Amino acid sequence: MEDMPRSFRIKLKDGAAAGPLIDRLRKQPGVAQVADNRCAAEVAAVYYDFGLRLQERKICA
Repeated sequence: MEDMPRSFRIKLKDGAAAGPLIDRLRKQPGVAQVADNRCAAEVAAVYYDFGLRLQERKICA
């Protein structure tokens, strides 16, 4: 794990299911966080509209 970068991005093909990949990556040793940036606008809107900081999985399907 020492030789791995602190972070990296994976770009999926259009229409590819991100859910199974995200679930699998979260279970890998050394992974602290998996972010799905497709949901960032929805998370920001909930915070802006209601002042709530919710986890992505509670906002996005």
